[in-house]
Amino acid sequence: MKGMEPADLIVRGNQIFDSIGERPFAGWIAIKGNRIVAVSPGPPEASRIGPDTTVVDAGDRTVTCGFHDSHTHLLMAGMFRSYPNLSEARSEKEAVARMEADARAHPQRTGWLIGFGWYHVFWDDRQLPTKASLDAAFPDRPVLLLNAEAHGAWVNSAALRIAGIDRDTP
Repeated sequence: MKGMEPADLIVRGNQIFDSIGERPFAGWIAIKGNRIVAVSPGPPEASRIGPDTTVVDAGDRTVTCGFHDSHTHLLMAGMFRSYPNLSEARSEKEAVARMEADARAHPQRTGWLIGFGWYHVFWDDRQLPTKASLDAAFPDRPVLLLNAEAHGAWVNSAALRIAGIDRDTP
C-alpha cells in the first residue's frame, strides 16, 4: 500500500505534540525523506519500521512535528479560541458583519472588540478596509482587527482616539 513503506526515521516518545490536539500524547512520528508521513498515538506500526529505519526514543522529552517556518504567532493561536476569525470573510462588509454577529452573541463582553485573520488579498475587490465601515457599526466601542499576517491592523476611530492617533500623527 502506498504511503505504508518503512520510514527513514521514527521518533517515538511520551510527549508527542502534533498541534492539532490540545495535549501531547504517547506516540510516534514517521519521516520518509524530508516529509512527515504519519503521526499517531500508541506504538509505531510494524510496517513503518524496516531494516534501514532509524528509531529514536525521545522518552519524556516533548517532540513537536511539522514546523516548516522559523517562527510562530502564539498570540494568534490563542486568539483562535477567544475572538472572531475573519479569515473566511470575502469582503470588508462581510468582516464587519461577522464582528457585529459576534458582539451580539457575546453581550457580556465589554470594552474592545477584537478579531483577527482578515486578508484583503482574498477579498473579492482586494481593497484595504477603512475605518468608515467599523465606525458605522461600532461608533463608540474601540475595534482592533489584526490581519492574517499579524503585521497590520484595521481599527476604528474610537481605537485611534484611545491610541492618540490623528491626522497630525507622523
